[in-house]
Amino acid sequence: MTRTAPPDPRAARLRADPVFAALKGWAVAATGMSFLNARDDSVAAALLRRMEAGGFASPAQYLRCLESPEGEAEREALIGELTIGETYFFRFRAQWDAFADLVVPNILERNRALRRLHLWCAGCATGPEPYTAAILLHDLFGRRLKGWDLRILGSDLNRGFLEEAGRAVYSDWALRATPDEVRARCFDRSGRDWVLKPDYRRGVEFHRHNLVHDPFPPADGFSPDLILCRNVFIYFDTATNRAVVARFRDLLGDGGWLMVGHAETDVRLFDGFETVALKDTMLYRRTDRPTPRRPFARARGPARPVPCAPKGRPLLRPTVRQAGVPPRREGAATALVAPPSATAPAGAPPVPEPPAPVPDLPERYRAILELLAADALPEAARLSLDWLTEDVMTPWPHLALAAVFGHRGDSARCEKALRDALYLDRTLLLAHYELGCLLRPTDAAAARRSFRTVVGLSQRLPADGAVPGAPALTVAELSAAASLQLDRLGGAP
Repeated sequence: MTRTAPPDPRAARLRADPVFAALKGWAVAATGMSFLNARDDSVAAALLRRMEAGGFASPAQYLRCLESPEGEAEREALIGELTIGETYFFRFRAQWDAFADLVVPNILERNRALRRLHLWCAGCATGPEPYTAAILLHDLFGRRLKGWDLRILGSDLNRGFLEEAGRAVYSDWALRATPDEVRARCFDRSGRDWVLKPDYRRGVEFHRHNLVHDPFPPADGFSPDLILCRNVFIYFDTATNRAVVARFRDLLGDGGWLMVGHAETDVRLFDGFETVALKDTMLYRRTDRPTPRRPFARARGPARPVPCAPKGRPLLRPTVRQAGVPPRREGAATALVAPPSATAPAGAPPVPEPPAPVPDLPERYRAILELLAADALPEAARLSLDWLTEDVMTPWPHLALAAVFGHRGDSARCEKALRDALYLDRTLLLAHYELGCLLRPTDAAAARRSFRTVVGLSQRLPADGAVPGAPALTVAELSAAASLQLDRLGGAP
């Protein structure tokens, strides 16, 4: 039986102090991380650590320090306590395949005369993301990039993270998704750690930058052709996200690329970009030419990446395999659908038994997602309804129909189709997750139940296993996304 640590009475006293609200407000305003509004325990713990370290006698004294001109060091220290630095090399493999197979070749062709490639990793934490880009650029494109203006810039709010990034020293855990041959070629062993070799650090720079308050770009003379901002938007509120995305778009030139994390579920943020749907991920590209409008606007509800690639065309090139990066798991595209039905109970069920291994997605499901990605909504709807008529007792046609209704913005029918799918298979992690995303704006309690179900199911599955229906996502990654959604809703996992 797991024992829960007793609550810290000091934290309870701090939360009851009239100044606590002002301290929390300062933290949210300084970082832009609105999810802290629902994390009183975490904020109180961070404040207590800093007050104890600095010898502050009261919350009021600490607040005066934060607001004073002399409090810069303490402000940085508190921000360091509040920010999250979980990251690792080659995270979200499908995006790195797209980086090597599509994005970089496109930039090299577009900038052939300019001979410039600038890449910005916003919210880079301790640096694995910009260094992963550097490894791929060096090993796959090094010869073509000779004589080019190559800059890889990592930025973060946390100065401590950036100092770690500059040292380029990493544990086994940070390299857990790195193939052994890449680790041996690109890193030197130093005791129990790994140090990135100088060849792969060349051209990578780090800057302290606050996405909410600081000017863009983060460095002089920097004009990004690609911005990676992965798993950052989940910490901000919608208004902040819209402002940051708009600034990204202004900074990118025509044809510039934006890559975001799989947990960023609101594609409406990226309305100013062209959507590029690939097999296991979705990218965004600024284009200044007119693009066809969608036949149906998306109403409120969860955003759904619907990646697809031409059949028979692998995203992974032979040159990527030669770089020592093994091919990713093959399977259907990610299909984040949404919510509940009259045929299933309205309340969240208890955590069911974990699912058995799921083979590749049904071909018809994959085809429907491809049609939706191409905005062929009538044909996708027809295929879904025909499939449902033939096979009403399996969840996949219901999921396909939920995807169709979600694409149309028909939240009620999308919800019913998804609940029907869950009634047939209560272990569908993605369905529970998207149910929570759909219900979050209108029914916080039901959304919490869905996200808690995701966390509970995930604890009984291999952390590094693929999520059924979304082979680009691991169980651990989806569980972490659900936990963050719970944080934003103010509910513990």
